[in-house]
Amino acid sequence: MRSAGDHETAEGEAAVHLTERTARITAPGNLLVCGEYAVLEPGGLGIAVAVAPYAAAEIRSGRPAIVRCLHAGTGERYYRPGEFPEPDTQLPAVCLEYLLRHKLITAPPRAEITLDSRAFFSASGGKRGFGSSAAATVVCTAAILYAAGFSRARVRCALTNHTVAIHREFQGGRGSGYDVLISALGGVALFTGGRCPRAEPLDAEWLRGAFLVSAGPRVQTTGAVRRYEAWKSRYPQAAAEFLRTSNELVGRLAAASSRHAALAVLERLAGLGIELGEAIAVPAALSQTVRNRVERQLKGPNALRGNDAPSTTVCKSLGAGGELALCLPGDAEAPTRAGRDCDTIQPLQIASEGVSWNATDPIAR
Repeated sequence: MRSAGDHETAEGEAAVHLTERTARITAPGNLLVCGEYAVLEPGGLGIAVAVAPYAAAEIRSGRPAIVRCLHAGTGERYYRPGEFPEPDTQLPAVCLEYLLRHKLITAPPRAEITLDSRAFFSASGGKRGFGSSAAATVVCTAAILYAAGFSRARVRCALTNHTVAIHREFQGGRGSGYDVLISALGGVALFTGGRCPRAEPLDAEWLRGAFLVSAGPRVQTTGAVRRYEAWKSRYPQAAAEFLRTSNELVGRLAAASSRHAALAVLERLAGLGIELGEAIAVPAALSQTVRNRVERQLKGPNALRGNDAPSTTVCKSLGAGGELALCLPGDAEAPTRAGRDCDTIQPLQIASEGVSWNATDPIAR
């Protein structure tokens, strides 16, 4: 792929220099609706959605180069270019080193950049499961480039071409890239895995009325991936069949023209995830406690029975385990109540826009 520096900007738009005193960039979180583990494979399909909350970067131009990182629980940490990064400041160090090494910029920009990812953590300090590192990578990269004089069009091009590689470096070479691309692009997308992954916008009307529920303790994604890879090495034929079945079902869900069709496919994908979870010893089944909570939410004792009644709801675990579940009610207008934390049931809030600029809602001091 071409570097952002070689890319033609939008007609009539040239590279700009940051002259305003402050600027603010945000990027939404992300969820993988389906395609877990399959998206790690070349050609593996998944459906991803951009969601609230948001990571943010605030830029103050004309100051000595420094990145201020705001973390839940650990407070503020500072990174100055050239210094050895602490654990909480590794992300800006990786972003800056990559951009310099690939000659997208020639020097650290003279700006103070504040990265804020606190919205991705619960009141108790735990991660909420919305892809915080990917969203933070997007806003960190965008902030450095924008502070260095890139136009918004060139920033967006660079995010598409480079942030997957940056995030993989940050995570030790791993990562499908779906989370980075959907946080940069926004909306819902059909994702195709590989060395250079792709994300195509998807009209998923069937997601209307969906809600999320915290389903269990957090699962370590890296450990789950290692278990999947070990299982694939031992049982290559079973792994190939899993990928074939997953791709077929994801493709059918992407093409679903009705809610009834989407529910039927999502239920099969939920079952496929449970089967794989049992095979690799990373459980993906929802507990009875969670099922009871959902049924109370829908005010019906048989809401998850699996029949064809309008009240039927399909719930599917997301990610590498059963920590977060997406629930799709048969009735798009099924009642949902927003909670103040991911520990409660809350509506799925799709972020139609990815990385964006605005001058409101300044970062809290």
